[in-house]
Amino acid sequence: MKSNTAKKLLFITTVPETIFFGLEEQIPYLLEQGYDVSAVCSKGSWITISDINVKYGIKAYLVEFKRIISPIHDFFSLLHITALLFFLRPDIIHASTPKAALLSIIAASITRIPLRIYHNRGIVYQDYKSIAKIFWHSIEKTLCFLSHIVIVNSASNRRYLQKYNLCPIAKLHMLGSGSSHGIDYVKFNPSNVTISEKENLKQSLNIPKDKVVYGFVGRIVKDKGIMDLAEAWKTLLKKNIDAHLILVGPITEPRDNIPSDCLKYLNTTPTIHFCSDAKNARKYYPIFNVFVHPSYREGFPNVVLEAGAMEIPVITTDALGCIDSVVDGVTGLIYKTGDCKALANLMFKLYVDPVLRKKLGKQAREHIIQYYDPMILCKSLSSLIDNYGNEHQSARIQQKNGAK
Repeated sequence: MKSNTAKKLLFITTVPETIFFGLEEQIPYLLEQGYDVSAVCSKGSWITISDINVKYGIKAYLVEFKRIISPIHDFFSLLHITALLFFLRPDIIHASTPKAALLSIIAASITRIPLRIYHNRGIVYQDYKSIAKIFWHSIEKTLCFLSHIVIVNSASNRRYLQKYNLCPIAKLHMLGSGSSHGIDYVKFNPSNVTISEKENLKQSLNIPKDKVVYGFVGRIVKDKGIMDLAEAWKTLLKKNIDAHLILVGPITEPRDNIPSDCLKYLNTTPTIHFCSDAKNARKYYPIFNVFVHPSYREGFPNVVLEAGAMEIPVITTDALGCIDSVVDGVTGLIYKTGDCKALANLMFKLYVDPVLRKKLGKQAREHIIQYYDPMILCKSLSSLIDNYGNEHQSARIQQKNGAK
């Protein structure tokens, strides 16, 4: 164990789901290294602060962050997080997700936290127009300016920040080959599941055991491409495919809800199955033959790694983050974002070619084991913190010697 006992590290996110799922390798690793870890987030829709306490054995604090812009509420959230930082006096804050990162980095600057890490988990504003895009670019630039270290989840997101000069190159870092935390490929392993377990799960969903199953895991919102997936499914049914689609995830965001007619179609089509138990999404992967991720933007979609580790071929878009998660034609297939016809064609291609499905799935797991070991990312984060501390200490010593 390293001698980091005195270092207090505070993870801050908008919602608890990010901490519960996105830090499940990093928090235990940092605790093992001797860091005093705690967390801050707002109330979740299906994960609670108590869940974080139980899972990691750390203290979690409640600060209400709203995903949408709400000046009055945001002002009071800023006061709350500033007061909390004054009280906790962490040595390091690691802030991510747009609203929590913005308010926390500002608060950490006010309270002079020694090391401020901003983790950019995705570009939410890439398709915004004119004034809105300029506004969010200014927010991003401010975040990067006030932070000491800026972490990105993927090479495509890093290129975006560099293209628009939003962050100094010296501050930009990517952990390992990308993603937020890699993937535990021991836990996500098709060998862990028996044939009878798969058949029982299919039976519980009224899916015949010999049918091809497409799977989606994520929030049921427009931004995740659910409307495109619905249109593609309509096209496939016209081709008389004999398959089923499982959607695993909550409908959580009023600002990004899918239209009522689309939701009605998804709810009333016999071959589409809603599973809201997203907390236990892992149990559904073994019955997926193809994983579909039609998202319009990501930092790096970890569900793609989960599917790949389970030897499931993935179809995803060429959007930021998504394009980094699949090697096209090797571990999965990529299509142009928003092209419903192309999505349907790729879904049909894998429907009629089980040999290709198996080949892509096996290659996906091999690729993930080689490049996305979570320990690589954990050690990379720890090294970033240590290196910054060493460089900062050396700079202080040089300044002190120069002043003599």
